[in-house]
Amino acid sequence: MAFMQLEEKISCAVSAVIGKEFKASIGPSVGGGCVSDTRVILSKDSDGLKFFAKIGIPSEVSMLAAEYYGVLEMYNTKTIRLPKPICYDSTDRFSFLILENLNMTNRAGKREYGLLGKQLAMMHRCTSDRGFGWHRGNTIGPTPQLNPWTSNWTEFFVNYRLHYQIELAKRNNLRLEDEATLLQKVEKLLNQKQNVIPSLVHGDLWSGNIGFLNTGEPVIFDPATYYGDREVDIAMTELFGRLPEDFYTAYNDEFPLEEGYEQRRTIYNLYHVLNHFNLFGGMYGRQAKGMMQEIMEFI
Repeated sequence: MAFMQLEEKISCAVSAVIGKEFKASIGPSVGGGCVSDTRVILSKDSDGLKFFAKIGIPSEVSMLAAEYYGVLEMYNTKTIRLPKPICYDSTDRFSFLILENLNMTNRAGKREYGLLGKQLAMMHRCTSDRGFGWHRGNTIGPTPQLNPWTSNWTEFFVNYRLHYQIELAKRNNLRLEDEATLLQKVEKLLNQKQNVIPSLVHGDLWSGNIGFLNTGEPVIFDPATYYGDREVDIAMTELFGRLPEDFYTAYNDEFPLEEGYEQRRTIYNLYHVLNHFNLFGGMYGRQAKGMMQEIMEFI
């Protein structure tokens, strides 16, 4: 009964966007979502239309709305492929986000990864005249991500990325000796990079959020969108194992990274490792402490 109500709501919402009647049939779970239930939405008619859905509880509608607008912001740059965002809404039992359904694979070669690097660099050239942040908060996984507009990148990253995650980690019983000194060191290191450009970033760019169409066209998805130092995206592609070298070569040919990136990479990835500790605990706490020690030893 609840799914019948959801199908009716999705039918109305999709029909309003595509300009013709669509009768939704919720297909089986397809997996892949770390937060929401992910499903293919089929048409009850024989027109072959399909969409991809993320389905959550009603209170998650704000999170799904933020993802809708984040995907839309990147989609509208026309620099790199994302699933086209269709709509979002909720019922009294569910919330949902509907996206274009793309058949993707993670199998790709030199040309495809080179194209990914070039197109990501093109997206990173899309900037904001409001500074660093975004027009709304969103999430990194299920963790809230704060995005108040801030004129200074170092201030933004220290306050709304690292310090926020450190405070969560302390509440989750991660013992830290002197986080104030760490944050001061991070400030010093980030301030060495002058004139940081507020680039449109994916925000959660690891291999699991990258796919390829059968034409070889790269696709990125599941973002945690904001405007920040573009290096945060490149850094995360190295956190769980580097992408093929063709990606980095093509990116640097299009938009070269600046001196000092190797140190900033550790700083930027500490944010994600702390978030993983706050979500999963265990070994990520030890990894975070190791990264903190490494940062303190940077010259």
